Amino acid sequence: MPRFEPYCTLEQVAIQLGVTRQRVEQIEKEALRKVRAALEAKGYSIEDIEPEPRTTRVRGDYTR
Repeated sequence: MPRFEPYCTLEQVAIQLGVTRQRVEQIEKEALRKVRAALEAKGYSIEDIEPEPRTTRVRGDYTR
């Protein structure tokens, strides 16, 4: 099983798994859908489970 750094790009994950970046996006989307459905089934609202926007690094500065 491949080991991943705490913050990998989709491209890095794809290379380690031997699939395309698009396939990693599909897997991520399906996994998030399943987690959201399970949490909603337990009574959580979508506001409780939606993540905050990801922080991205641009030219040394962190922006949202």
